[in-house]
Amino acid sequence: MEWHVVGVGAIGGLFACRMQAAGIKVFACPSPPRPTQAPHAANATVPLVLEEPTLSDPSSGTNKTEFTIPLDSSRPIQRLLLTTKAQQSLAAMDAIQKRLQPDSIVVVLQNGMGIHELLRQHYPSLKIVAGSTTEGANRITHEHIRHAGVGTTWLGAWDTTDQAALDTVFDEWRELAIHLEKDPAIRQRLWEKLAINCAINPLTALLDCPNGELLSHEICRQIMRDASAEVAMLMQHAGLNSTPDALYQTALSVAERTQANISSMLQDRRAKRETEIQYINGYAARYAQQHGLQAPINRWLCEQVQAERAYTFTSLAIFVKENRAKTR
Repeated sequence: MEWHVVGVGAIGGLFACRMQAAGIKVFACPSPPRPTQAPHAANATVPLVLEEPTLSDPSSGTNKTEFTIPLDSSRPIQRLLLTTKAQQSLAAMDAIQKRLQPDSIVVVLQNGMGIHELLRQHYPSLKIVAGSTTEGANRITHEHIRHAGVGTTWLGAWDTTDQAALDTVFDEWRELAIHLEKDPAIRQRLWEKLAINCAINPLTALLDCPNGELLSHEICRQIMRDASAEVAMLMQHAGLNSTPDALYQTALSVAERTQANISSMLQDRRAKRETEIQYINGYAARYAQQHGLQAPINRWLCEQVQAERAYTFTSLAIFVKENRAKTR
C-alpha cells in the first residue's frame, strides 16, 4: 500500500523516513508552486537526513541516515498522513481533493483542534484517524531532521464509522520504528493537549519568551489558570472527564519540563507566519459560543495574538488589571 504525506516538516518528515525504512512506498505531496515558481519536475524528490542518537550508546553521538522521498502530484491517494499546520490544512486538502478515493484514509497528526470536524464536513466519505504524539523532532534545516526524543503516538477513530480505518493503519504501520498505541478516548487526549496549548502558547507569543519564563510571573500563572478552567468547563460540556486544577497543574508541569523551548506559536510569530491561534484558543472560544457558553480568557488571548499585540510581563499585568472586564 502507498502512503502520501502532506506537510513534510519535522514530524511529517520523521514519519516519512520511518515508513520508507519499513519498506512502505511513501510519497510527499508537493505544495502548490507560487506564481513565480516553475512547476515541480516529474521526478522531483525531497531529500532528508534523519539524525538520531546511537541506540547502543546514546552518549557516543548520533547516526545520520539519508532518505529520498519522491514528490507525487498525480497518483491516486488512498492513505494520507496530514501533518501540516492546522491553518494550512484545508488549502492543502483542496489541492489534492481530486486524487482522493472513496475509501481514502487520513491520519491527522497536528496541533490544535477543529480540522477533524472540517474534514468530515468537506470530505464526508473520508475515513479519519486522529492522532497525538510525544515524538520529539526538530527541523534543523530544510533537509535535516533531528529526532530529539523517543515518545508514543496515540491513534484513535474520530467517529465509530472510522474504526476499520484505524485497524488498517495499525496493520500497515506495524513495522514502523515508532511506538504506536490505540486510544479509544482519543478526543479526551486531544482536548487535554489543547488545554496545555491554550495555557502556554499564546502567552509565549505575546511575551516573546520561552515556556519556562511564564512560571516566574503571577500574571502568567493567573491567565494559565483561568484558561485551563475554561477548557475544563468545555470538556465537561462535551461529556469528557476534566477538572480545572488537573489541567492547570499539567500545563505548569509541561512549561517546567519544556522551560527552554520556544513554542510553535512564538516561532511562527517571529518568522511572521500565520499562527495556529484559531485552532487553539480560537477553537475553545468558538466551541463555547456555539454551545451558549463563555470562554472570555481564551477569546481574549486569541484576539490579542491575532492583533499581533506585544507585552512585557509588567505591561501585561497592568493591561489585565485595567481591562479586567474585557478578559471576563
